[in-house]
Amino acid sequence: MKKQFVGDLRDGDRVYSHFGVTKKEAPRTYKNGYSFVLNISDRTGEIELKYWGGSNETEVNQVYRSFDEGDVIEVTNGRVSSYLNKPQISINPPAGRISKSGGHDAKDFLKTSTRDIEEMKKELVSVIVEIGNHDLNRLLASFVEDAEFFNRYAQAPAAIIHHHNYAGGLLEHVLDMVHLANGVVAVHPELDRGLLVAGCILHDIGKVVEYKIGATIGFTREGELLGHISIGYKMVADRMERLGTPEILRQKILHMILSHHGKREWGSPVVPKFAEAVALHHIDNISAKIKGILQEIENHNPEDEWLWTKNDGRMFLK
Repeated sequence: MKKQFVGDLRDGDRVYSHFGVTKKEAPRTYKNGYSFVLNISDRTGEIELKYWGGSNETEVNQVYRSFDEGDVIEVTNGRVSSYLNKPQISINPPAGRISKSGGHDAKDFLKTSTRDIEEMKKELVSVIVEIGNHDLNRLLASFVEDAEFFNRYAQAPAAIIHHHNYAGGLLEHVLDMVHLANGVVAVHPELDRGLLVAGCILHDIGKVVEYKIGATIGFTREGELLGHISIGYKMVADRMERLGTPEILRQKILHMILSHHGKREWGSPVVPKFAEAVALHHIDNISAKIKGILQEIENHNPEDEWLWTKNDGRMFLK
């Protein structure tokens, strides 16, 4: 069924293939009628699609409403062109069409970590075993010993668009953070390594519930309404209550989950208020930002030189 992949599309290509819908923008007017924009994707990348409809608003809306984000669509007679140095697909009906598609192989659409997920699971278990604090070890082991949950954790993405946004991305992100945490503790041995590593493992645990995986990565209803911080807080709080985790340790772990975004305007209900919480926030940010840059570079010519702007956090060619 899958004939062409995003990563192989070139300027001038005609497109006859299937893609997952990652984003929809409502129809708007243009000089010849009504148009709308989609972001579509497969395991090799994402591309913008523009549907240039005619003057019949009802017909354009019918096409737009015939599928949702997360669905697979079939693109017929699209054309690839370059706009602002980025490829996009144009659909010009009636010759060009898009329609919702049925059965598909998820492996064609969903990108997966380049690291072996089973090997990453083993690495995380070994990290937990090495934590000297008995109460932290019990808490973390209670999650990984739940096979159904641990499989979901290992398959979960860390984000939808910004970084580690693929199956296995959350676990990869967590292990990156553990390695960074070990480096920070080597410089500042007065930090509680076990507490910091536990924070790395638990800080984004709510993303197991926040995101759903199909042909694309999307939000669950609970994720949309509550967000991963509050979801993760409750998951870990409930588990610690059942395990009888000491109160001071319970408060520290929950504070680290709540504060790991660093600032209230970045989504943290509270700001970090002790050393390990401050370290966790910056370790999380380093992992996310560096991986985000590397993923941007992967999608462009590796010979291009890229710079990172401080103001808006976007990439541009030098």
